[in-house]
Formats: sequence, C-alpha cells, structure tokens
Amino acid sequence: MKKKQLWKDIRRSITGSYGRFLSIFSLMLLGAFAFVGLKVTGPDMRTTAENFYSENNLAFVTVTSTWGLNKEDQQALEKTEKLDEIEYGYLKDVVVKDTDTSFRIFSAPDDLSKYEVMEGKMPSGEDEIALDYLQQENYNLGDEIQFSEEEDAEGKTALKKQIFTISGFIKSSEIIDKTSIGQTTVGKGQLDSYAVVEPNVFDSEVYMIARLSFTDTKKMDAYSDEYHSVVGKHKENIDQLLAERSSERLTEVKKEKQEELDEANDEIIEAKDDLASVESKLTQAREQIDAAKAQLEESRALGSGIPELQQQYEAANQEIAAQEAAYNEQLAAFNEKKAEAESEIKDGERELAEGQADLDELEAPVYTISDRKDNPGYKQYLENSQRIDVLSNVFPVFLFAIAALVSLTTMTRFVDEQRINMGTLKALGYSNKDIKKKFVVYGLVSSSLGALAGTLLGHTLLPTVIFNAYAATSTFSEVVLLFSPKYTIIAILTAVICTVVPAYILASGELKERTASLLLPKPPKVGARILLEKIKPIWNRMSFTYKVTARNLFRYKKRMFMTIIGVAGCTALLITGFGIRDSLSGIVDEQFGQLINYDLITVYEDGENIDPKLKEQNLDEDIAESTDIRYEEVSVIAGENDDKQSITLLSPEKMDGFSDFITVRNRKDRSEMKLSDTDVILSEKLVQLLDVETGDQITVQDDKEMDRRMTITGITEMYMGHYIFMGKEAYASTFDKELVRNGKLMILENDSAENSDTIAADLMTIEGIKGVVQSKELSKKIDAVMGGLNNVIIVLIVCAMLLAVVVIYNLTNINVSERIRELSTIKVLGFYDNEVTLYIYRETIILSVFGILFGYVMGFFLHRFIMVSLPPDEAMFKPELMPMNFLLSAIITMTITFMIMGVMHYKIRSVNMLDALKSVD
Repeated sequence: MKKKQLWKDIRRSITGSYGRFLSIFSLMLLGAFAFVGLKVTGPDMRTTAENFYSENNLAFVTVTSTWGLNKEDQQALEKTEKLDEIEYGYLKDVVVKDTDTSFRIFSAPDDLSKYEVMEGKMPSGEDEIALDYLQQENYNLGDEIQFSEEEDAEGKTALKKQIFTISGFIKSSEIIDKTSIGQTTVGKGQLDSYAVVEPNVFDSEVYMIARLSFTDTKKMDAYSDEYHSVVGKHKENIDQLLAERSSERLTEVKKEKQEELDEANDEIIEAKDDLASVESKLTQAREQIDAAKAQLEESRALGSGIPELQQQYEAANQEIAAQEAAYNEQLAAFNEKKAEAESEIKDGERELAEGQADLDELEAPVYTISDRKDNPGYKQYLENSQRIDVLSNVFPVFLFAIAALVSLTTMTRFVDEQRINMGTLKALGYSNKDIKKKFVVYGLVSSSLGALAGTLLGHTLLPTVIFNAYAATSTFSEVVLLFSPKYTIIAILTAVICTVVPAYILASGELKERTASLLLPKPPKVGARILLEKIKPIWNRMSFTYKVTARNLFRYKKRMFMTIIGVAGCTALLITGFGIRDSLSGIVDEQFGQLINYDLITVYEDGENIDPKLKEQNLDEDIAESTDIRYEEVSVIAGENDDKQSITLLSPEKMDGFSDFITVRNRKDRSEMKLSDTDVILSEKLVQLLDVETGDQITVQDDKEMDRRMTITGITEMYMGHYIFMGKEAYASTFDKELVRNGKLMILENDSAENSDTIAADLMTIEGIKGVVQSKELSKKIDAVMGGLNNVIIVLIVCAMLLAVVVIYNLTNINVSERIRELSTIKVLGFYDNEVTLYIYRETIILSVFGILFGYVMGFFLHRFIMVSLPPDEAMFKPELMPMNFLLSAIITMTITFMIMGVMHYKIRSVNMLDALKSVD
C-alpha cells in the first residue's frame, strides 16, 4: 500500500508540473539532438562514400604519363610492393560535334574503379557508349551521340570511331563532384562530363592510365591516418620504380627521333648531290658542245673552198645542233625540276631544323602518381565531413553544457519545492531511499526521454538534412545512417547525470534534517546590504522598485549566475552561427568583386604572341582589357593532413596595370600593395598552412617536380585558392631563367557565364593555346562549398534559438515559482498586473542584458576558434565578426525574453493570491 502511494505521488509530481517536465525534456532533446546528430553526421557521410567506393572497387592509386604507359612502364609498375591488382586503361578528351561541350571518354574497366549503372547497361560493343548519369536530362537511351576529336601531331586519333549509341547512364567511382571534374585542352577548357566505351574502341600503342590496389589497404579505413601513411609509402615506392623511366624514355625517343632526323638529313644531302650531279653533267655537256663548235669553226676556216669538206662540215654541224637541241631540252627540264627540288630541299631543311630544335627542347615525360584524394570531389567531400566533425567538437558540446546546467538548476528548484512533501512522506514512515526514488525517477524519466528523443532525431534527421545540403555538389544519392552506441550512451548518461545526480545529492542533504524541520518551509534568505547601497549618489536616486530589484539580483546569486550564463551561452551560439554565415556569404563578392577582376586566364606556348590570332578571329573586340603574364602551376605539401596544395603562380610581364586585373592588398587595413620586380607575395591561407610569415623562405615544386625556393615579401588577402604573385626579377631568381610570357589575364566586355563559356571555347580553337581557366568556375565551386555549410549553420542557429527559448522560459519560470508569495503580497498591496510582472521581470531583463554582454565575449572567442578550425585547406573565411552579428543576436535574445515575459504575465495574472499566501500554513 505504501509503495502504491509513493508511485502515485511520483506520477503526480510529473503530471502536476508539465511545464518543468517539458522544460527538462526539451533541454535534453536539444542537447542530445545537436550533440549526437553532429557527432554521427561526419562518420555517416564518410561511410556513405566508403561503401560506394568499396562496391565499385575504387583504385587506391592511379598512374598517368604525358607520353602514355608503354611495356617498360608496365613492367616497372608490376614490381610495386604488396600489389594486389593492376589494371590499365585508356582515356581521351573530346567534344560533342558542333558544340563546345567536352567529354572525357574512358575505356570500361574490368575490376578496378568500376561504374554504377543508373539506367540501361554498360557498353557491350564498339558502337555503344554509357554516359554520365547527369546527362539523363539531355539524352535518352538509344539516342545517337557524335563526337569530334582533334588529331595528334601525326594526324592520328585515339578513337576508332566518333559516333555511338547510348546504352546506359552510369555513375563513376572516381568522379563524385558535380560542379567541377577537371581541366581539359578541348571545348572551353573545362570538362563538362564523362563517358565509357569498350577498350577496343581506342587505337593506341600505349595505355594512358594504370589503376592499382594493394593487399594491405583493402580492409583499412580509407579516412584513417594509418591508411594515408600506407598509401603514401606505396606512392613513394612507385615513384622510385619510375624514377629512371622518365630519362630512359626521353633517351629512347630522342635516339629514335634523331635517327629519323638523320635519315631525313641523309635524304636531303642525297637530293642535293643528285641535283649537283645532274647540273655537273649538263655543264660538261655544254662544254663539250661549245668545244665541238669551236673545233668545227676552226676546221671550216682551214678547209674553206673544198666541197668535200663542206659536206662533212654540214653533217658535223647538224650533229652538233642535234646535241645542242637535246642539251637545251635537258637543261629546260632540269631548270624546271631544279626550282621544285630546291624548294623541296629548302622545306625539308626547314622542317629538319624545326624538328631538330623540337627534339633538342623535348622534355622528359612526367609521371603523375595520384591517390584517391586527387579524384574530382573526393577531397572536398572528405573535408565537408571533417568540417562537421569540427562543429561537433564545439557547437553541440557548448549547447549541451548550457542545457545541462539549466536542467541542473531546474532539478534543484524541484527538490526545494518538494521539501514539505519529503517531510510528510518521512513522517508517514517512508525510508530515505524510497523518498529519493521520487527525484531519481522524475529526473530519469524526463531527461532520458528527452535525450532518447534527441538521440533518435540526431541519428536520423540531422545527418539527412546535412547530407542533402552537400548532396547538391556530390554524386552520392542517399546517406548511410549508422547507429552510434558510444554517443547515444554519452548523451543519455550526461542527461541523466545532470538531472538525477544533483537531485539525489540535494534530496539526500535535505533528508538528513529532522522530520519536523522538513515539514516547515525554508526560511527566506536574509536580506543584506549590497555594494550599490554604499554608493549614496546613485542609491538615493533610485526608486523603490529598482532598489528591490537590485537587492533581489544579489540575494539570489545562484539564479543570477545561471540566468547570465544561460543567456550568454545562447547569445554566444547565435553570434557564432550568424558570424559563420556572414563569413561564408561575403566570400564570393569579396573574392570576385574586389580581389579577382579578370574573367579568364589564357595559357599558350612559351613566348608566343597570340594578339594577331585574336584579331583574326575578331576576339579582340570581346576583350575589354588584357595583360601578358607568366603562368605556372606549382605545389607544396602542407595542411593538417599533409596534402598536396595546388598553387597558381602569376608573374606579370609588365607591372603597370596589373592591379586592374588582381588587387593585391592587406586584409586587415585594406591597404594595397604594389607588386615590384623583386616581390614574392603569397595568399593568406597558404601562409597559414605553411605557418610562415613575411621574410621566411619556402620551397615549392614546379610541374616537373623540381624544388623552387623563394623568400616571402608580402601576404595578400585571398579567400579561395592558393596564389603566388611574383615580380620578374624574383621569377628569374627562383626558376633560374628569364621570364617568358605564356599567358594572358583577360577582362571581357560581357562577363556573363554564358559569354565566358563562348569566348573560352573560341580561344581553345586557336593554335598554340593550351588551356583556359575561367574565374566563374572557381566562383561556382566556392558557392557549392559554402552553400552546403551555410545550410548546416542555419540548423545550428535554429537549435540555438530554441535553446534560448527553453532556457529563458525555464529560468524565468523558476524565478516566478520561487517568489509566488512575494508577488501575491505586492498584488494584495495594490500593484497592478503590469507592475507585478515588471517587478520580477525587470530582474530578468537586467540579467539578460548582462548575459548578452558576456555572450558577446564568449561568442567572439568561439567564432574565432571555429574560423581557424572550420575552413578547408584551399579556403579562408572572413574572420571578422560584423556589428550586425552582435546586434541580431541581442535582438533575438531580447525578443525571446519579452515573448516569455508575455507568457509569464498571463501566468502571474492568473495566480490566486489568497491560495498563494496561505500556502505556507
């Protein structure tokens, strides 16, 4: 019977205070939701990717060469340590006929880096092709597609045919980025899509790519440090195996080509000799005819008047005439052929000289050894998941801590309210253990249910929302939801500890008192003088209500600190959320509205002047401004994961006017830096990754993997991508050669994305132009990266706002409940309802203001920490907080405070004054 009464009392404690129960439930739900949700989202995203890679057996390393991979290269690669499988393939960049839409056509693999068929089937014949599944909106199964392929120097094409029937739509395991899949030398310089054909469609003596897998990486977590270390060692091993192949192939090709040139030279010499021989014979014939003529004339003069001799002279003369006629005929034929032969010899000598010059300048092939992080989208997707990890280590922990702290206060108040009830139960004979069950069960039910609901939502809703935000840029279609026992237990245990433990300890302390004492309410806190009272000029000018407010603020110190900390925490989270949002949203406008002013970088053969060619195609009319530069692609190993950082190095041929295309300035004071001949100016994020400063030396690798050392003279503002801006003298010193232009920065008359694509495609048709880089493509990439993260921040801002609602409501509700008799007393004394509400709510407003100010400080440091930890390697967020971040956070917090004030006003109005005043008796 006693136990039934106890459990009935426990049920009443829950049903009799739904507000308190729901407060604890909501606090724990929000805390667990953000904590568990963000903690599991990163692993869920990586598992989604890893499952896809595993299903399609994505290669761990790929090897390509600028000259392809011949038999000797294959033999070297097959000596790789712990090699599990190696597969060779072909690829070629082409455009759709009569368009500038570019495709990279791959040969279908047997086992490594396979494709997932989304519709239809893989190609099974030479006339079939499977397209990127994103092309389903442009083509249908069974449609015919025709490509146009540029011929190589020998007039050959890599593909045997150009027209195919679409057999299916596929998803690549190597290309998971929708926005940018790489650069190309066809179309508009940017790859638009990819496709797959049967290997026998290619006509090539060498393979173009090798894909490798290893025995010691197959079961490893592809995102672990151990995996990166092992793959790094494999890349080093392959690099050593191919170390000599570059020079060997250069020697082989030079020898072969030199033999061809020597043979051609011999043919020219032989042609010259033949020509000289014929000319010599003709000269001799002329001399013989002339000699015969002279002899005949001499004989004619001696034998003048002798008829017999005259007949002989006539016969000889006719014979000489016949010989001369034959000679003239041969001479005419020779002169006719001589001009043609000399022209051919001259052309041959010119071609031979050009061929010899090209051969002398021929550079060794470059072998590129890539791992998965070099695949389009792989690194970006990984970094997206890691950014969520960073947020999960800060944002939800902070949020959960505030929720737990307020829950602790709520449970403390609950124990205080139940003091007389505890005394009653003790008087009825219940043991201390039974009485404490009430608080344990209450705290356990409210917190565990809230944490459980938050955990369930955190495991399902938040990962899905965040994944969908990033799915806009990746080809993954559905997130794999994992259950994390670890974070579930942590969330529920934390929630239970923050409610049950303090309640149990406080109840234990109360139950140590005698039963008679427990049946009496705790005496109110004794009023005491406060420091403000000693400042007479201020204290004497304060009204009665403000004096009461001041005394009460310091009288209930625990509530004061809890309110300040709770409001400060919510404000800090809002400032951080809005700060991150603004740090993201301003990047594109800042980068491409103020720093990067050019629309295109056109890269061409060293030293070439493309201006006449631009005029020939009337492209000069579309270009508002241009300047010649030296363009280099260099790299450096840096960052937390020791990744390869790609750097764009630009060195202008003329310093004047360079600032029209790129603004080089200090981020902090916005002062512009004029690039001089000796300057080496690095973008700010690159400097951060390298942990260097002005005056330090750094070493980068050029495109031939040669080390280049330079001294930093300045640091410039830049938010996306890594840049080095270098003067002519600095370039010559760094690269041991004079600066030779090989590119142009261009500002277009019409800078729309459509026109930029059109001009880029036209430029790519000009002989000598090797590539075009569009700033619009980089802008699109930034938007994609920031868009996904911005959606995550919105979720976190909503969580912070909800937390603020629950925290302020809970603390205010406790304040009102604790002082209900006091409020009833002043109502009896004649105070109006509005005055009664302000009597107590004035304290909440003042504490909220202090909480907001304290939250400003917390938010500043929290935002700074996240700004350092959150951005990917190639991006830098704007680290400054805007005044609007502080203002908006304060407005939201105060709005919530006044909204709850309205709720509390209604509650205070409905209080029965007599019942409240009799509650002590």
